[in-house]
Amino acid sequence: MSPDEKMKLLDAEDTTCHFHGHEFQVVFYCHTCQKLLCPRCLTRGQSSTSSNHTNHVYLEVKEAVEVAKDDIEKILAKIMDQFNHKKIMKIKLQTRLQTLKDILMLVEAGIAPTEDST
Repeated sequence: MSPDEKMKLLDAEDTTCHFHGHEFQVVFYCHTCQKLLCPRCLTRGQSSTSSNHTNHVYLEVKEAVEVAKDDIEKILAKIMDQFNHKKIMKIKLQTRLQTLKDILMLVEAGIAPTEDST
């Protein structure tokens, strides 16, 4: 499903500005404040006490979603690399543990292990 198709699935209520009402749809994301903005929020602020976002870093919502998606994919790739590394280490440790158990069994049985066993 394309990003445009996903945006269409959003309920109209989800894209309505909570500060300026139904006539304004949120179309920007302020990276500085980490808030969704409509055009009025961008120029006038979100309340009588807040300043506008004109000097902030902002993107269109669709761009912000793509940036966030890329960031999540990078983090996921790092996690998967760490997971795979730990999985390999677990296998190596299990192999080493089994070797040590085999040596212990030989020692307990009175059979000295050879150099090749270690």
